[in-house]
Amino acid sequence: MEKRRGKFLGIIAIFLSFLIASAYSLSITNPSILDTDPATYVIVVMLMLFLFILFSAKEDLEFKFSWRNIIYGLAVFGIYVVLLASLRVALSFSFLSYRIDALLFPVLLISLILPVFGARGVRKLLPVVVYSIFASPLLLMPLLGLNNAFANLNATFVYGFVKVLGVPVSKAGVRIFAGAGSSIAISTTCVSIGTFIALFMFLLPLAYLYDGRLGRKALWLVSGVALILLFNILRMLTVVLIWVYYGIGSAANTFHVFAGQFLFYLAIILMLLVSGKYAFGLDRLGKDTRKDLARFYMTKRNGIYTTVALLMVLALVSLFLASGYGRQLYAPPALFGNESQLNNLMLNERVISSLHSSGDNVTELGDTPVGYIFALSNNAVNVNSSVYVVANVSYSPLPSYNVPAFTPVSAAHAYLLNDGVTVTAQSALSENNLFDVNYFSVPYNISGDWVSVNYLMFRRVNSGPMPDCGALRSSLQPQGLVETYIYNMFSSQNYGTRGFMCEGYNVASSA
Repeated sequence: MEKRRGKFLGIIAIFLSFLIASAYSLSITNPSILDTDPATYVIVVMLMLFLFILFSAKEDLEFKFSWRNIIYGLAVFGIYVVLLASLRVALSFSFLSYRIDALLFPVLLISLILPVFGARGVRKLLPVVVYSIFASPLLLMPLLGLNNAFANLNATFVYGFVKVLGVPVSKAGVRIFAGAGSSIAISTTCVSIGTFIALFMFLLPLAYLYDGRLGRKALWLVSGVALILLFNILRMLTVVLIWVYYGIGSAANTFHVFAGQFLFYLAIILMLLVSGKYAFGLDRLGKDTRKDLARFYMTKRNGIYTTVALLMVLALVSLFLASGYGRQLYAPPALFGNESQLNNLMLNERVISSLHSSGDNVTELGDTPVGYIFALSNNAVNVNSSVYVVANVSYSPLPSYNVPAFTPVSAAHAYLLNDGVTVTAQSALSENNLFDVNYFSVPYNISGDWVSVNYLMFRRVNSGPMPDCGALRSSLQPQGLVETYIYNMFSSQNYGTRGFMCEGYNVASSA
């Protein structure tokens, strides 16, 4: 009895501390699974993770207080803090795009489990720890990248079925054409891979909870994905047939409006109803009497107080570090890479618009193999006071820092701005001239397509003092300052203000 009560108390402590620690990450996650962004499936994992923790009550666990477990937990939490700070600064805006905060959930969970259940508890709760990895879309990005190909496959299937029915249609890409030039598209928003991943991730903790053979659980999960795939194909066929016989207005404004969400919930209900057919069952967890609870509390209360207090402190530290995410840029990683719809004029207009935030006059100096060059100046006569900008574009959601070939004369040091963009500053020597150099990368949405603009800014070092950018210390959030300090410390970099330009700050923080 004492062993079981310790288990329940420990699970509740882990549940509550993880809820506090991850509260901000959860609060900035889109509560809906968007057809336009398959990576939004992560909300399902984040919510089901808490049920998964509670479902772990089925495991043979024992609350076991020891100072060794406390030390191990603190050591793992220290690793979590260093990883969180270092990756957030190093990855700049893509930290949130790939939800690296959620990718570190396994490390955070291990640091909370160790003080309660020890190393044995970590092994027992390994399914929960592994499941938490998928709260970030990073591991499934190759699968999410197949969205366009999957849409084309579905369009081909629907087109073939409609042709079999004798309907005179033709197909070009994902678009199906009928008479009088009317057409309908089976686009990625109709068959988002994120929807299928969301259903699988919803069913996975339930499969863990059920008692049954592993093979039958796998079959049940595959059956659930197959069911939602079948439902979705029937939905698309129905919409296309309504379009053929009644027009696009009827197709878009009737069945298409509610069918996707309705069929998703229907698939979940049906899979729960048929779970018994897969020989699943649920063990009944016994209850403890008040006498058993009182005995456990009296014999373990000091350890309970120490462990729970430690978990709450770790949770609050994690919450503090995460609370700076709210204003950070989010650039959907699955929506980068489409170069066909962009042109140089649109890109240059966007870059020039961003440079105007510096407050200086912007002069275009021309295109070069390394990027388009601009000059920012309040006084065009004094070339030493001008800041020169080299901007180029990449179609990747990762920052591609535009770093020239120069000889560094000072260690690079990073600054994490409130919007999640990292500006790196350095002093450098080029052709016997000393320059202050800033480089950073910023994501932009240009007519629906996402790109990264990579900026390099440099100013010849004057004999006078570096212009003071007072906005640096006064406006940066304390979380960003802490994480910047940790990153620079572990990167053997200096944390100072030498070489940091107001122009760089203004452009990077206005994205």
